[in-house]
Amino acid sequence: MHEKLKEVSDYILDAKYYILDAWENAPWIRAAGILGVTIGGLAFLNSKLPSEIAVDITNSEIKKSAPTVIIVLYFFLVSIFSGDRLRFEKKLRLLEQNFKYDNRGTLYNGGEPNIAFRLTTFKGILEGVSTNVDAEDLSEALISTGKVAAVNFANNIEEIYNCDVAQKKAKREWSKLKLADKFNQWADYDSSTGWGIVACTTKKNNVKVVINHLHGMFEGEGGRLFGHFLAGYCETIISLTIESHEGGKYHEYTGGKLLNINQSDKYTLELNYALI
Repeated sequence: MHEKLKEVSDYILDAKYYILDAWENAPWIRAAGILGVTIGGLAFLNSKLPSEIAVDITNSEIKKSAPTVIIVLYFFLVSIFSGDRLRFEKKLRLLEQNFKYDNRGTLYNGGEPNIAFRLTTFKGILEGVSTNVDAEDLSEALISTGKVAAVNFANNIEEIYNCDVAQKKAKREWSKLKLADKFNQWADYDSSTGWGIVACTTKKNNVKVVINHLHGMFEGEGGRLFGHFLAGYCETIISLTIESHEGGKYHEYTGGKLLNINQSDKYTLELNYALI
């Protein structure tokens, strides 16, 4: 019974993200949905108004002009959402251009050498390790491992950004960015590595990192364990970035501390940190 409920839950979850994906990728659907809801809401509101101030939708002039207005508004919304989509596609193409191979088969992201695994292979590595180590101990070990693994990148992120982004794309140098902009640039960089689309937001003395991956990155035991690795990894990035940041309203903080790891579903990982 439990397995059946889980299958139904996963089916509903998959349908939800399929619809959300279609919503994001189909400007005409988004425009129709928003326009339809808006018109429906206005019609409902108009029906509740006193007759003295309500619009008479049976008026012949309104009947004639309404279709034209609706069509104009529809295509206006389509153009806006299409523009958003084109800007996102352009950003993806720029990220793709960062990847290349040298004549010895080494994969590079900008100037940094990388490696690539199939998703199932990578998670299988973690699952294989978990069979020989207590789950709680392994989770703690992976958080600690993530912290150590991120040190080199965190210490070199300024040089990487200045070489691969600031110089090549006429952006401001790392030292001149606000803290929130530094976190956003880091999120953009790691969003191109394949383990999910990263978003980082700063509010008062808290930092939230949300990672979305629609192809099962965080599903299963291997996915859960990778989430713990990322929790430690992100803590080091946040800590060393704020430690080296000068000026601005965050100058009194010296680092970040992991508060919690939330995995609401197999697609989304949320990591919360406190600035200390």
